[in-house]
Amino acid sequence: MKDNEGYSTLEANPDIDGTDIVRYEVKSGDRSVLVNAQQLIPEGENQSLSIRDYQWSADNEKLLIFTNTRKVWRYHTRGDYWVLDLPTGTLQQLGKTVPRTTMMFAKFSPDASRVGYVSELNIYVEDLANGEVKQITKDGGDNIINGTFDWAYEEEFGCRDGFRWSPDGDHIAYWQSDTQGTG
Repeated sequence: MKDNEGYSTLEANPDIDGTDIVRYEVKSGDRSVLVNAQQLIPEGENQSLSIRDYQWSADNEKLLIFTNTRKVWRYHTRGDYWVLDLPTGTLQQLGKTVPRTTMMFAKFSPDASRVGYVSELNIYVEDLANGEVKQITKDGGDNIINGTFDWAYEEEFGCRDGFRWSPDGDHIAYWQSDTQGTG
């Protein structure tokens, strides 16, 4: 965790079919449940989200959950993302304007007010307060790849995630590949 006093991990919930996120204190080994699987049941559903991976915001008040994943070449890098706001208990699905299971590499802006992600070779930013989605790139597809890499980069250089937030959260830097003429 950000305080360097403990770490979080996934554990099966003993009461419902789902996964809790649990914190262990490094020095004492004390255990506490940070997120109960019950908190990860979307409104109108009866099943907790299946967590493939998760990421804490810098202040540990929001949780980005990667679920419903699909493989791209060797790794599960495509899927759906949800945000759990711990102080309010609100669970919010991201990417409602893009096709299901197409989101990749979602990450919080430094202040955790927005989430950036790649979908179908373009980059998007979603405002968590109002749900507004802004498409940053529009030329992805055919030979243009924005914010991610093709199989050669994954294979030879271990590169998959191809965009970063600036420290102030005002900009996104990203890699763009033009694969025309490659085979």
